[in-house]
Parts: sequence; structure tokens; C-alpha cells
Amino acid sequence: MKHSEVDISLATSSINAGAPNTGPSKRRKTEQSQERKYYLMKPKAHATAPGWKLVNGAELFGDNSKILAPPSPLERGFRDYPVRPRFRVSTRLGRRLYDFQKNASYWMVSDRAKRILSDISESDFSFLALDTEVDPGQEPLVLWLCDVMPMLDAVDKARSKVQTVRRDDGTYGYNIIGDFSLIFDENVVGSHHVFRLRTNPSHIVYDETVKAAIQNNGLTGLRFRNAAAI
Repeated sequence: MKHSEVDISLATSSINAGAPNTGPSKRRKTEQSQERKYYLMKPKAHATAPGWKLVNGAELFGDNSKILAPPSPLERGFRDYPVRPRFRVSTRLGRRLYDFQKNASYWMVSDRAKRILSDISESDFSFLALDTEVDPGQEPLVLWLCDVMPMLDAVDKARSKVQTVRRDDGTYGYNIIGDFSLIFDENVVGSHHVFRLRTNPSHIVYDETVKAAIQNNGLTGLRFRNAAAI
């Protein structure tokens, strides 16, 4: 059966406890049931673009960069910009912003989303304050760029069902498209609640603690896929 994605800004889900395990595989199943559930972070699908525009790019970029991006693909965080990035935010430019909005290599998040994520972990996330311009009569808007810092090679290859691909430079990654199942090594994940796949840095994985916080606080703009479900 093919997987389905659920919009967590519109629906909530519960974790099924399941029936007691029986038979010779009882111990293995019990150990698996105690593992955390993980999800892939994806933006909510929308037909129209968000109403924002970077207005001080000429001040920010002293090289050939055109977008806000980390120092390198495998080095997370923010570049040392001479001034804060400034965004014009208006419904004249597009739809209203969600609490989570994809912005190139980062997420642009609301102030309440930033507070909730910071309460979950002081080290998994990094934030860059943004300056904003809004329409006359609108309330001031506080926005942040959010980056997920840990980069882990945490896929348990023996238990996962995913195609491995080797790139021209000799590195390998995973074909995270269509039907796949990713199981993660808890010894590698450790105390992290969210991380990037080192083999596929654009893919962000977060656990049920993050998912519950997003749902329980009604944060908008994300959908999730259970990383282990095909």
C-alpha cells in the first residue's frame, strides 16, 4: 500500500498503542515498539506563493549568492551577513504566511514557532532574526530563519527499505521518492529530536516530540510523512 501524507496544520493524529505481542518474535517487536517514531518534514502544499520579498539582497550578498544559504552544504548555520536580512511581507505579494514557510535552505518561522522549537531543544535548532516591513496599519511582524543543525548518518540500512544511489563524486545517498521505509539507529540519533540526513541534507527528520508540539500548539504550514511507513 502506498504511503499517504497528512497536513498537520489541519489534522491531528494519535500513536496507537497496539495489541500485546505474542509468539517467538515478542522481544524483537517489543523493542521496536519502544523506539521513537520519526517523520519527514515537508511544507504544506499550496497553489499560491507566500507574500514575501527579500528587499536588501544587494547589502547582504558580497559574492554571487542570490539566496540565503548556509556556508556550505555540509556546514549548517548562517553566513556572517553585514546586516539583517529584511523582508517585505504583504498579501499584495501573495498569500498570508504560515508558522512554517520554506525559504530555500531554511525555514522561515513565526515568533511563536521559534519559542516552541527552542523549548524542545537548545542545540538542534539555530535561528537568525529578520527585519520585516508590513503594510500600513498592520501589526509588526516578528520572523526568524530557522536551520536544523545536526547532520547524522543515522539510517539503519539493515532494517530500512530504500534504494541507495552512488553519486559521481563517490558519495552515496538514498532515493527518498515514492515507496520507501527509513528506520533510524537510536544510538546515532541519541538525544536529538530533529536532524538532517548527512547523505541527503535537504531532508529533515523529526521525532514524535516535535510532531506533538506542532500539532498541540496549532502551528501551521507543515505536513508529515511517517518515515518508516511504505
